Amino acid sequence: MSHRLRQTLKAGALILLSGAWIAPASAQGDAKRGEYLAKAGRCLGCHTEDKQDAVPYTGGRALKTPFGTFYGPNITPHQQAGIGSWTEADFMRAMAGGKDVPNLTPTGLKQWSDGELKEFFLTGKKPDGDAVSEPMDEVVRNTTSQLTPQDLAALIAYLRSLPPLPD
Repeated sequence: MSHRLRQTLKAGALILLSGAWIAPASAQGDAKRGEYLAKAGRCLGCHTEDKQDAVPYTGGRALKTPFGTFYGPNITPHQQAGIGSWTEADFMRAMAGGKDVPNLTPTGLKQWSDGELKEFFLTGKKPDGDAVSEPMDEVVRNTTSQLTPQDLAALIAYLRSLPPLPD
């Protein structure tokens, strides 16, 4: 997966997941919505060991980077081992703090139609007919293809509504 695409997905995850923290009290504690947001945020891919029968979200996934190998932490609600004692500020600080953010404005996405973006997010098929590579396939399979049609349309509309910035 390219660095630019990885940063795009992190930015999208932040947008989707930050809504979970500011949701009305009536939506808090909704396990189905939490499961949906975890899929939308692609949490499973970084926070679950890459082995059969791994316990979801308990960490241990090796993430190889140019700076060395990092291991995804436990993000279960466990008070000591997970993030159960985190505040909203802790969560926001942990989520894509980086300054190297891709151009998600209409300038950066101008070559893709809304239909092509939707097809890409649902199937991994690129406009040129090529398919995504294995790492991005996991993102599509576990994350973007799990979005409701309304949320997928809202995500695309949001990306299109950003003020254009130069490449």
